[in-house]
Amino acid sequence: MTTERNPSEEIDWSLATWEGSRRAQLRRWADLPLENIVAALEEMEDLSSLLHVSSPVSNADEEIVGQANPASLPNYPSDYVRSVHARALVDLMTRDEDRVPRNVIEVCAARADEFVPIFTQMLDDPRFWSDGGSLARGWWLKLHAIMVLGLIPTLQAGEFLARFMRQIAETEDDDFGDWCAGYWPALFRNKPAATSSSVSVIAEDETLGWYIRSDAFEVVLAFAQRESPAALEAALDWLAEHAGAPSAVVEDASWRAMLALTLLDFPRERHRILLAAVERGQPAGRRAFNSSEIAAAYERGTDLPTWLRFADPWSFYTPSEIEARQARWAVEALAEDEALALLEDEVFDDELVARPFVRDIPKLGRNDPCYCGSGKKYKKCHLALDGL
Repeated sequence: MTTERNPSEEIDWSLATWEGSRRAQLRRWADLPLENIVAALEEMEDLSSLLHVSSPVSNADEEIVGQANPASLPNYPSDYVRSVHARALVDLMTRDEDRVPRNVIEVCAARADEFVPIFTQMLDDPRFWSDGGSLARGWWLKLHAIMVLGLIPTLQAGEFLARFMRQIAETEDDDFGDWCAGYWPALFRNKPAATSSSVSVIAEDETLGWYIRSDAFEVVLAFAQRESPAALEAALDWLAEHAGAPSAVVEDASWRAMLALTLLDFPRERHRILLAAVERGQPAGRRAFNSSEIAAAYERGTDLPTWLRFADPWSFYTPSEIEARQARWAVEALAEDEALALLEDEVFDDELVARPFVRDIPKLGRNDPCYCGSGKKYKKCHLALDGL
């Protein structure tokens, strides 16, 4: 199922990060023609049957799927979660969306033999990756699948994580990729070293977009750092070679800048000339970093990988973060209602809307949410502008 998209339509930033807006997803759903909505619902019913295993669901399993109060955070006893069928847990994760408790994710990881095949079916089903994929109830299930795989310390789980990375790139699903940006090294942290080979293939594949490839380079560096100092130095030279080589990447300036920023996390004197060349080669108005930042990195002199600040992707499931998201959804819903009211009253200030939002903020990392409130990661939003 496809829908026509206005060529001038911006990416819906509200789907881009954990701080994005669930309300915006519903708004896009409401814009679809009725026949498309009906077709999508039928597809999701078929998909639900595909994901469900053959064993029937007991009354107790049905009870857990229906027990959470939508007005409060779901809370499922771990013993009970461990006892229910895989089908019930898939339904629960689909139903609870971004409100799934952490113990559910941990139980799914502990039952890897049951859930890895389910997530493989999801990975191979195009309905999860179509243009309307973010509109379906299964959108959050993709994120939960990645989080579960990140907890499973096996080569198989690592290979499936790499396949998720590639699928995000091949479908050009930067909105979804933005939710995981910065966290990939942590998701691969417990995987066998052999997994690095699959990720390095993604990093070197010039048919893929620069966004996920830059994440893949960070994963390979993290593997090398854990292996040995010699492996890290070799990986840094490998990254530097790609940063300085001619590239088929469409957004070549963005690509080189992301690799250069990673090299700045590991300042080596042998790469300083390359970094200066990349800095000078940035187009006017799209500078991701400047010469003073190069000087500051070398003055620091120590390694400071960005991924150290993104060490716990699973904090997504802590009650405090879940509550913060629900509060944001409510604030955004209220703001949207007020904006619509202003439009209806024809008192909307066009000049005010056109004025850029500016906030005094400390220096942000490239994988932090952008300070402008767009919901995008900084590297996909104001990073290039702020480097001036």
